[in-house]
Amino acid sequence: MRPVTGSLTVINGNGGVDLGDHVFGIGYDAGLNKLGFGRFDGSTMSFHTYDFATDQIDDHAGFPFDSAQYGTPTGLDYVNHNGNWRMLVSTKNGPKEMPWDPSQNFILDMDAETGEVGKFKNFDGNSLKLEDLSYNSGRLASVYEEGSTGLVQVDDFTPFTRPKIEQNILFPVLPSKTYGDAPFMPEASADSDLPLVFQCLPALSGVEGETSVATVSNGWITTRSREAG
Repeated sequence: MRPVTGSLTVINGNGGVDLGDHVFGIGYDAGLNKLGFGRFDGSTMSFHTYDFATDQIDDHAGFPFDSAQYGTPTGLDYVNHNGNWRMLVSTKNGPKEMPWDPSQNFILDMDAETGEVGKFKNFDGNSLKLEDLSYNSGRLASVYEEGSTGLVQVDDFTPFTRPKIEQNILFPVLPSKTYGDAPFMPEASADSDLPLVFQCLPALSGVEGETSVATVSNGWITTRSREAG
């Protein structure tokens, strides 16, 4: 669909709801009975869902979008690929001076939380403009339009998956402690700078926590540190 510059209202059995201005890329999920749609006000892109049953609009993501670099967003699809929520966004009228193949049409694969572009596809924009897209099970349908001419192109497409990066935890040997000593903070650190959580095994021999470990009985215990991610 073409971007909507004015207000868009959805009419349903409950009377309807105003989705607001600058709406683009509407999609419908029959199983959830929800609309998914984007908004772009010239500098910020956001993704929303509208629930027909409750008339509620939920905001899922919002971040700056550089139209000077990527052009004008025209359509989007919201996908979960290997546990990663992605936004596939079609754009048109991108600048000709891009460092890659000089095209005016782009499909951006964006992180749904941060807006970071993981990868992109670009198409020749000399004759057709990229207007919308839809993704399902590894297939991407792209909609082009120029005047009265229309084209749907279906391609294989694998959404971006952020590669795992090796992370190391430095955990020096702990000193011996006596039952009844005050809780202490193990001197462990992660090169990712993520916070560490400590765990004592067996579980009844120590206290688990984010900041300290306490002894609660005599004997040997194993203390582990871990980080999220």
